Amino acid sequence: MTKYYLDHTEFKVVPSSKNKDTIVMGGLLIGHEEESKLTSIMREIKSRYFDPDLPLKFNMKDLKKKYEEFNLSAEYEIFLKDSAQWRTELFKRSLEIDYTIIIAIIQHYQPDKKIALSKNMIYWDMHLTMY
Repeated sequence: MTKYYLDHTEFKVVPSSKNKDTIVMGGLLIGHEEESKLTSIMREIKSRYFDPDLPLKFNMKDLKKKYEEFNLSAEYEIFLKDSAQWRTELFKRSLEIDYTIIIAIIQHYQPDKKIALSKNMIYWDMHLTMY
């Protein structure tokens, strides 16, 4: 079975725009066996800094509130301070694994417009986004 992990960010490119007008989505398409290998690599790298079960995200700033909520601010700061090291190692070690990176950029994205979403689209978004 193949899985797709997706994350996104929205920002304003056109200065005159009132709203964020661009969305960038990035994801990883990976098979089950390769996912297990990647998980092992990630746990190994994380264990050098703190508990390997704590959440990891390339942009750790997205997780700051969660770490604070569980009184893990010290662990968060250590992981953030050493982020260049663990990111580099993660990229290098991930080259041992077969996966596909997918990136999409949509400019003139209009989040304020009402769009009818099907139940399947909502399910896809909720279950394929890795936080």
